[in-house]
Amino acid sequence: MGSNPTPSSTECALEALRALASLLEGCGLRVPPPPGVRPDPLPDPSACALVDVELFAAIGLLRELAGMAPAIGCAAALLAAREVAAILAARDLPGDAAAWARALAGHLTGTSPRGLVPVR
Repeated sequence: MGSNPTPSSTECALEALRALASLLEGCGLRVPPPPGVRPDPLPDPSACALVDVELFAAIGLLRELAGMAPAIGCAAALLAAREVAAILAARDLPGDAAAWARALAGHLTGTSPRGLVPVR
């Protein structure tokens, strides 16, 4: 049995962004990632606790909100996710990851020039 390498901070941020995008999609919205963002999830996101506790917490919170959205309603789940999205957008991320973080945060805070696209 091999062990997974410790992820980078950027990989953990991308995992948090994927969790945010999953929450949005679960609420009937589509937010495609920009080109260049690695689509594969981390094999073990818990390893992010070794890299960046804030990102580890963001991943956990966003996953919990996605699971709770059917019970508490998407409006409440998305409202709770706004702060996490703003934190992710303020991070120093490379290129496409930074653009994706800003786009997702912009959609949740209403500062995006384009709205979210409902899934039909």
